[in-house]
Amino acid sequence: MYMINKKKKVNLFTIVSLLIGVPLVLYISIKSFGEKKYLIPSFLILILSFIPFIMIFEKKKIRTREIVLISAMSAIAVLGRVLFFFAPEIKATSAIVIISGMTLGGQAGFFIGAISAFVSNFFFGQGSWTMWQMFAFGMIGALSGVVLKKKHNRIFVCLIGFLFVMIVYGGIVNFHSLVMFTSGITWDNIKSIYLLSIPFDFVHALSTAVFLWFLNKPFLEKISRIKEKYGMIELE
Repeated sequence: MYMINKKKKVNLFTIVSLLIGVPLVLYISIKSFGEKKYLIPSFLILILSFIPFIMIFEKKKIRTREIVLISAMSAIAVLGRVLFFFAPEIKATSAIVIISGMTLGGQAGFFIGAISAFVSNFFFGQGSWTMWQMFAFGMIGALSGVVLKKKHNRIFVCLIGFLFVMIVYGGIVNFHSLVMFTSGITWDNIKSIYLLSIPFDFVHALSTAVFLWFLNKPFLEKISRIKEKYGMIELE
C-alpha cells in the first residue's frame, strides 16, 4: 500500500513539475524575460526536471552507480549532438534520450533530455531557443518512458521515435519560432512556420529512427545488465 501511494505521489509531482511547471516557466519567459534573458528560465526548467528524482529517492539512499549511469547517458546524448555539428538536423541525441526513457523511466528521460540540450548549447550557442529545446527533448524522453516502457520490436521503436521527433519535438521547437520570431499567432504565421520546418523535422526524425535501429538493442542489453548486476533501484 505504501509503495502504491508513493508511486501516485511521484506521478503527481511529475505531472505538476514537468507538464505544468515547465510550460508555465516558458509562458512567463515569453511575457517577462523576452529573447535575451534565457539562463534563468533554463535553470528553472532543470530544477523542475530534478524534482521527480527527489520524490523517487525519498527514503532511499541514492548511490553513486545511479548518478553515474544518468550522467553517462546525459554525456552520450550531448556527444550525439556535438559530433554531428556539421549536419545540425542529423543528431543521435533524440535516440539516446528515447533509449534513456525506455530503460530508466520517464522522469530520467526528461531530465537527460533537458540537460543534454542545455549543455550542448554551450557549444552551439545559448539563446531563447534553449529552454524550448530542453522541454522538447525532455518530453520525448518522458513519453518514451510511458509508451516504450515494455519491450517492443525494433521497427515499432523506430516508428515511435520518428513520430515523437516529428510531432512532439518539432511541434514544441517550432512553436518557439512562432511566438518569438513572428508578428503573432495567426493562421498564416502558423502555416508558414510549420510548413517550412517540415523538411528539417523530417530529416531529424528519420535520422533518429536510423540511430534507434542500430543503437536500441545494444544499449538496452548493456543498461539491463548494469541494472541487474549492481542491483540498481528502479527509476520509473
